Formats: sequence, structure tokens, C-alpha cells
Amino acid sequence: MPRSHPAESRTGRTRSPHPPRRRASRAAGARWATRPSRVWWLVAAVLVAAVVLLAIDHRHELAAATRLLARVSPPKLALATVFEAASLVCFAGVQRWLLHTGGARLSLRTMTALAMAAGALAGALPGGVAFSAAWLFRQLRRRRVGQALAAAVLVVSGALSVFSCSSCSRQGHSARA
Repeated sequence: MPRSHPAESRTGRTRSPHPPRRRASRAAGARWATRPSRVWWLVAAVLVAAVVLLAIDHRHELAAATRLLARVSPPKLALATVFEAASLVCFAGVQRWLLHTGGARLSLRTMTALAMAAGALAGALPGGVAFSAAWLFRQLRRRRVGQALAAAVLVVSGALSVFSCSSCSRQGHSARA
């Protein structure tokens, strides 16, 4: 009897040299997809209890914040939101202009999205300014911006931001005197 190739089975069909993968049963996969485990429920219950206890402990601060929010003028809030959005787009425009000067072409939309995300990182994490600068640097590098140009844009736009904030605070301080 002639020897068959090791990859051939008795039926003569070629089989894969790799062992077959084990597949989880659909019933088990569906169970996990629809019903969280007991540990998940326990963690969720502990978190909800912690939030309730914090709210009870800080109820006076929450009541004061609610009173302040009730006094906000909707038209003034809308105007402040428009000015904040314009400020963010202007900051992204400065970064885009600096990149354009260095030879990189990124849209204003992309730069606005990156500036917004970097600002969110800066505000959400402890030491977030460092994390947001590193994240923004990586995002610029992913978009094929040179290392030196990306670093220069971050330094110059940060310096311009500090300069504008300090000059605005000086103007406000001298106006009071």
C-alpha cells in the first residue's frame, strides 16, 4: 500500500497542518453577550452606592450648584458657547498655519478635532497637559508630520497660548486700576 502524504486523510482530502480551532458554543457566547456576570453586578452596585453616599455627603454643594445653574441666562450661555467654539477653531487654525508653514497639509477640521481631544485629555487626567502633548505629538506623527515640525508646532502654539493669556490678564488687571 503506498504511503500517503501526512496532510492527507483516509478519504484522500488534504487537511490543514494546523490543529482545528475550538469554537465556543453559540449558547455560551450568547449567554455572556446578554447577561453580565455576578462580579459585574457587584462592582456596579458598589459604584452606585459610592455615588449615592457622595451625593448625600455633598448635598449642600449640589444644591448651591443647582441654584447657580438655574440663574444662567440661556442667550448668554449660547453666546459663550459660540465664543468658546470660535476660540477652539482659532487655536486649531494657528496650529494648522504653523504646520502649513512647515510643509504639512492638514485640514482645519482635523486640527480642530485634535485640539478638542487634546484639551479633553488635559482637563480629564491628572498631569493631563503632559499626556495631551504626547498624544497630540503622536497624532501628528501618524499623519506624517515630521518629528521636528510636530515638536516645534506644539512648543510655538503653547508659547503663543501662554503669551495671549498673560497679555489678557495684564489688560484686565490694568483696567481695574
